[in-house]
Amino acid sequence: MQPLLTQRVGKSVRIKRAARNRGIWSPEDFARQFLEWLVATDPKFRNSRVCVPDIESDLLPRFKAENGCPKLQLGTLLRGLRNVSAGKHENVPYLDPTGRRRTMTEYEVRKKQDS
Repeated sequence: MQPLLTQRVGKSVRIKRAARNRGIWSPEDFARQFLEWLVATDPKFRNSRVCVPDIESDLLPRFKAENGCPKLQLGTLLRGLRNVSAGKHENVPYLDPTGRRRTMTEYEVRKKQDS
C-alpha cells in the first residue's frame, strides 16, 4: 500500500488523489494566478487597480478560457482577491448614468504578488 498524501486547506485536511494528479486550489491561489495573468496580458495593469465590473464582464471570462478553469466562480475569485490584497482594495465612489452615487470595489495589482 502506498503512503497516504494529505494537504491542509484552511482548517481541513484533504487526501491528495494521485489518479487525478491535481492539487486543491484555494481562492487565494486563483487570485494570485489571476493577478499574474493580468500583468502578463497587459503590462498597464502592473501597479494599478482593477475594478470588479471589469473583472466580471470581460477579464474573468477570458481568464477562465485561457487558463482552463471554466467552473471558477466570480465570488471565489473575489474572495481570494480580498485576502491576497488585504488592505489593498478600495471602494471608489462614482455617479451612475442616472446621476445616483454608487461605489465599486477596486483591487490593487502589485508588481509581484505575495506567496
